[in-house]
Amino acid sequence: MLHSDSVFLYAGHLYLEKNSLVGEVPEQVCDLRNYAKLMKFNTDCTNDDKKILCECCTNCVNTDTTEIDTRQEALLEKLKGISGNSVTESGTVQSKAANWIMFKDTKMLTASSKQLYQRYALAVLYFMMGNERWFTLDAEAEECMWERIGCDTDGRVNYIKFDHCDMHGPIPHEISVLTELEHLDLSGNSIDGGVVDELETLQKLKTLYLENNIIVGAVPSGICTRKEEGLLVDFTTDCGTDANQKVQCSCCDNCAVGLPPSPGLTDEETRIQAIKGMVTTLSNGVNNVPNTPQNLAMKWIMDDDKQHSNVGSPHFAQRYVIAVIYFSIGGEGWINSFWLSPQQNECDIPGVQCNSVGRITKIEFSEYLHPHLT
Repeated sequence: MLHSDSVFLYAGHLYLEKNSLVGEVPEQVCDLRNYAKLMKFNTDCTNDDKKILCECCTNCVNTDTTEIDTRQEALLEKLKGISGNSVTESGTVQSKAANWIMFKDTKMLTASSKQLYQRYALAVLYFMMGNERWFTLDAEAEECMWERIGCDTDGRVNYIKFDHCDMHGPIPHEISVLTELEHLDLSGNSIDGGVVDELETLQKLKTLYLENNIIVGAVPSGICTRKEEGLLVDFTTDCGTDANQKVQCSCCDNCAVGLPPSPGLTDEETRIQAIKGMVTTLSNGVNNVPNTPQNLAMKWIMDDDKQHSNVGSPHFAQRYVIAVIYFSIGGEGWINSFWLSPQQNECDIPGVQCNSVGRITKIEFSEYLHPHLT
């Protein structure tokens, strides 16, 4: 078996074919290929032998190795143009995305491919999640067919909904290449850093949801200019107008309800307090009557909902209303008793339909009700 410590960091060529080695090549070795530090790597991985499983060897396909190296180098240079040296720095989401594009993506894109930038940018966002249970990076499909992605009629990405996907790290600068983007929802993650300037360059962006993250700092002035001009319709962050707030924003839609925490209260206690106030307004106080559907829905939102909803979310009201409906018509007696799942988005609930920006447009529950309830 080949071990990663058998390869020097800057080895130019490595020839190991016609040996008795078997098994899978370590990821660290392929990293050297991906960062252009190991230019040629031969093993017993050809179509006839396949003694070694390798995704980065130069002799595993019936193609001239010079052409493979040229394609890889051209892709790296092109991607460096938007990501800089992070493309070749070990462990970055950019290097993982570049590796996927070069060696795992069956589209075999070249430096001149029309969809290279947007496919790469989406791969960068995917590797920020670090877990395939949120999203599948399908190497066989067009990116417009991927989960949580939408495109216009010309195949250009205009819709991204990566809320509550456990994303980590700053908003990537690569977002700027998605020039047709109209809807971006990154709420409910662990995104840090600031509201990057690249977001104000997205001239077609209409809805931007960034709340429930650990973003800090001031919002770029260009974003608020677009909001004031009516071009950016919805914009939410963990915001306020004073320096004590995580994000300083004068144009966010949720800042009126994102009041400073009350003295002595934890963040969670402040969240619960805000939810009670908002739900009291929505339900005219009925939520404070024990065991009413509104009361049960409020408690579910506060205690059991794994989406960790708060009043700053643009989807808070509809999520609460769906929970009220559930408790109003005996949801626990439904055939699909798991219907009100704390993990899932309300748009994924059986019988609920949403539009392209995640707003509920139709509810049809009759086929899911228990027979004695129909």
